[in-house]
Amino acid sequence: MFIEIYQKTIELKLIAEQLKADIARRERMEADLRESHAKLERNLRGAIDVISEMAERKGPYAPGHHQRVAALASAIAREMGLTDFQVQGIELAAAVYDIGLMDIPIELLQDIDNLVGVKLVMYQGYPQAGHDILKKIEFPWPIADIVLQHRERYDGSGFPRGIKGADILIKARILAVADAVEDLTVHRSYRNALPMDEALAVIANRSGSLYDPDVVSACQKLIKRKT
Repeated sequence: MFIEIYQKTIELKLIAEQLKADIARRERMEADLRESHAKLERNLRGAIDVISEMAERKGPYAPGHHQRVAALASAIAREMGLTDFQVQGIELAAAVYDIGLMDIPIELLQDIDNLVGVKLVMYQGYPQAGHDILKKIEFPWPIADIVLQHRERYDGSGFPRGIKGADILIKARILAVADAVEDLTVHRSYRNALPMDEALAVIANRSGSLYDPDVVSACQKLIKRKT
């Protein structure tokens, strides 16, 4: 009887030690996996930053344009109750939404408001060009589609496809408003920068036509609360 109890005790100890070793090995594997995931995310962020900087240098923007758009778009998204995961997607999309401009001749970008004919058609193709580049990357968010739709307008007057209303992704509708606010409050060669209150008034006047009223409302509440 004593020998049987002793043998069972030894067996239980061996099982316990094996379980302990298995748990330790699993914890190491999980730690390695977390580190690999973190490294991939850092590399992705680094690549996104490089793309953003390249697009910013090509486009008619002040330094930091995409970072400011990303910050405002993310804040609007949170104001509207989007999840942290959705906000992350908007942040990434805001960093790369102008990548398609890399295909546009610089002389066109310097005179955007006066483009007509073939030149206008060429310019309006840049969201599609950006989409075609980004769709090759497996993001956990629909980054390529957000980029494709960020110049669409609520009333269907945008480009490249002329879709409207809820057919436009909410992330793209948010990005459109954030981009417009940033654009209006920055000096351009053909106009002075507007104060924030005047920029908000312009956006409000375009609510329901160019921009989603819910997004405009969230943007107004957010900025007025901070000022």
